[in-house]
Amino acid sequence: MNNPVEPDVDTLRMPLAETSRRVDIEVKQAKVGGMLADAECDSLLLLERANARWMTCGATERGVYHAEECPAVFVNPHQRWIICSSVDTQRLFDEELDGMGFQLKEWPGTMTRDQFLTDLCHGRKVASDMPYRDCKEVAPFLTHERRKLSRYEQERLKDLGKLLASALQATARNVQPGDREDEIAGHVAHRLFKRGAETVAVSIAAEDRARTYRRPGFTSAQVHTRCLLQATACKFGLFATAARTVCFGQPGDAIKQELETASRLQAVWMATIRKGDKPAVIFDTAKSVLRGTPYEHELRLSGPGWWTGRMPSECLFTPGHPERFVDGNAVVFQSRIGGLAACDTFFVHESGINPIAPVEDWPFRRYVIQGSRYDLPDLLIRDLPSST
Repeated sequence: MNNPVEPDVDTLRMPLAETSRRVDIEVKQAKVGGMLADAECDSLLLLERANARWMTCGATERGVYHAEECPAVFVNPHQRWIICSSVDTQRLFDEELDGMGFQLKEWPGTMTRDQFLTDLCHGRKVASDMPYRDCKEVAPFLTHERRKLSRYEQERLKDLGKLLASALQATARNVQPGDREDEIAGHVAHRLFKRGAETVAVSIAAEDRARTYRRPGFTSAQVHTRCLLQATACKFGLFATAARTVCFGQPGDAIKQELETASRLQAVWMATIRKGDKPAVIFDTAKSVLRGTPYEHELRLSGPGWWTGRMPSECLFTPGHPERFVDGNAVVFQSRIGGLAACDTFFVHESGINPIAPVEDWPFRRYVIQGSRYDLPDLLIRDLPSST
């Protein structure tokens, strides 16, 4: 089950990135094979979109799907299939799965997926990632494996992180006083789509809207002195979240102090949290950092983050959550203090917590804690346009 998978001859002829992807798929198939042996099943049916993304290393659906239309994956220790409607077959193999070793099980567009799956599972001992007929549910195994990103997945998430940071930062550099939140959201989405990423969520908060609404979305409100930009994007079947803030003219002391507190909290989390810890450490650390400050109760207004990876939010951090951080987890830490927010996506590694996209071409705050350096995004302060 844990032996490395040797690439076949066709794999060796593929470009390096695609070779890595196919090897990653085959490693996952070997893990599934071990799980199936333990579960005394011969095949695994993946119906959840996040698990299908995991097994295919990123094959993404395009368009609007009813639950009965979504592609699924069927895998045993030796073979793997994509199960899809005839509507999706050509694009999935042309753009998503070419050379990845998947065979096809297809149902006609005039038929429902459930009818097809019933025939597929008949007479087989099938495990599934969700309750389905008489299949044996193995969701906990898949959830654990999905959240522990492989090296290939980590590299792709780093690519997405750089793309997301670039889209937010380029938009922030071009915002002008008088621009509306919805216009700014459109620019963020445009930059993401242009580079092949999907926009999952965008929040643009002009002035003090983020102080009133911790999930501000975007409206027709205009920017005059300050704007918080936050977005979640998807590419390679992976998700990342980040935020940046731009100010026109020097911000007041209250704004500076809010960002200083939010950033310092992020730095302390990075310095404190380690593999094997539970989310309770996040809350205990936050209480320690915020105790005696005007922001002591801010954590009650907005949670500190969540696991991410193959879903925008895999699971929220709560004080009593029993799951521990493991090497390869991707997490979003957000510290929202007043009208400011520090929010980025990080990896959990043996050495600690590292951002998926280091701060580049952007002002940063440097914190040194117990000899280690942590650079976090600062405010982008731009000059107010001169009046004419």
